[in-house]
Amino acid sequence: MVEKNGIPFTSPVPCGADGAMCALQLDTFAPPAAKGLPVVVMIPGGPVPLGTRSYLWGLARLVAWKGAVVFTADYRSGPQWGGGYPQTFADVACAISYARDNAAQLGGDPTRVTLLAHSFGGFPGSVVSLSTRDFSVNEPACQAGATRSRPDAFVGVAAVYGFDHIGADFLTQMLGGARDTVPAAWAATDVQALATAKGHPSPNVLLLAGTNDAVAPMTTADEFAADLRAGKIGVTVSSVEGADHNSILSDPTTLDAITSVIGARGS
Repeated sequence: MVEKNGIPFTSPVPCGADGAMCALQLDTFAPPAAKGLPVVVMIPGGPVPLGTRSYLWGLARLVAWKGAVVFTADYRSGPQWGGGYPQTFADVACAISYARDNAAQLGGDPTRVTLLAHSFGGFPGSVVSLSTRDFSVNEPACQAGATRSRPDAFVGVAAVYGFDHIGADFLTQMLGGARDTVPAAWAATDVQALATAKGHPSPNVLLLAGTNDAVAPMTTADEFAADLRAGKIGVTVSSVEGADHNSILSDPTTLDAITSVIGARGS
């Protein structure tokens, strides 16, 4: 396994209420002597401080071992760390662009990029995946070229999607105000509307949910899947028997499903 941690993919950006500046970082995991492998960008849940992406390393190593080039990326998941609209979504988009830019030198195929999101990461992840807007455009902090920032496939693992599963007070802070105050920000992040908007992207989508998950139960995945199907977006929903919100990340069923949807050689 070829592994490198703590690679900055942005120049310093605001990352705290005290005026702190931080360069967002990601990590890479790749089989040795790889060539033409699928690429996966993993983002953690939240809202959490920067650096918490490390809990995804176990899954990242397993997916890479199966035959993929994997990136695990930070993003500013809450206003207390400089996140909000559009920063949070631009961070995720930038990570995808950076992965496309750098995948080939690690043995990955930049035309086969899957975004994998856990927990709260499903919110910005699904928005970036479905939006007609390229959130990385006009973001000078992003250290990536003008490559496409939307993924070719999206995998939600014990994830939440859409406004109904996120606290109203937090959403108001995240999006810069109430819906009647900043309607454009709410419209731009409404995945139910994005899924059926004219000209929306149509990534291949896999939604995984644990049968013992009290945070993001199967109904959460089923509801989002219905929105996707209304927009004629292909989606598969799979349950992981006995898994809860965190154990799903290490469940063999999860690994098998991911490697299958990305087309890794070990699937």
